[in-house]
Amino acid sequence: MISKYFRLPKGRKLAEWTALRLALVLTAVGILAGCAGEASVSGIPQISSEWPSDFEIEEIDEPAFVDVPGRTNNAFNVVDFGEQGTGGWFYRYGDSKRPERSRRVSSFDGEKYYQSGANGLEMKKTFLHTSESASPMLEWRAAEDGDVNVVVTYVKSVNGDANPGYPDGVQLLVYKGSELLKLENVDISTEEETLAQIHIDGVSVKKGESLYFIVDPRANNAFDGGTLYAAVFDVNAEPPTSSEDLTRINNNANSVEDFGIQGSNGWEYMFGTSPEDAA
Repeated sequence: MISKYFRLPKGRKLAEWTALRLALVLTAVGILAGCAGEASVSGIPQISSEWPSDFEIEEIDEPAFVDVPGRTNNAFNVVDFGEQGTGGWFYRYGDSKRPERSRRVSSFDGEKYYQSGANGLEMKKTFLHTSESASPMLEWRAAEDGDVNVVVTYVKSVNGDANPGYPDGVQLLVYKGSELLKLENVDISTEEETLAQIHIDGVSVKKGESLYFIVDPRANNAFDGGTLYAAVFDVNAEPPTSSEDLTRINNNANSVEDFGIQGSNGWEYMFGTSPEDAA
């Protein structure tokens, strides 16, 4: 009886050596499979010099972004809402774990962004809804090198589903490129809106670098409507100034009648999450 045996090299454990042999076999199979039809004169397959197609990432074909001269690293998505690229903002959809591979939403009617094939996805100035298969996301591109503070506020709509136990809320995520900076789970209530906030100070950005603000549907997108406020502040920016209104004669004021430029009858127009943080 003829028998065959394999002897382990000294110092090798059985599990370790088995894993090594398996890796070598899989590598050889992959190489041969990739070289099919590329035999040499002797009939021995030649190793392809090309990168395996399985490792290639589909190139995303998007129009080039032409920035506006003089734009700064101060931005607020509600004020800047508009066509793709306005104020450095882009309206996208995709996998919340890979925002750098997301795509721009293709349809915009002047009021909302929506995407064929991503049912439920809707992005307006003050309203956003997820798709079950994709996350809506705002991308903001830095206007210049510098440090910025980021303030994100999300207001989750009330749960009005006929089966109130089905909607599962959302996740709020902030990325710099492919780096996750912060994640916040947002529950849903049948009685009141739910508020979630994210503050990130001193984020270093390069010109053209992207920050992503994402709302993920989690397991389902039932009653995933809400409002997303995303603001970026240049750490070194000078605060806006206003001239003193010398025509004021008393402390009577009316916000509607007095509306005008900064400082008119003592009124200042600001935004933020609290009086102390407003700018």
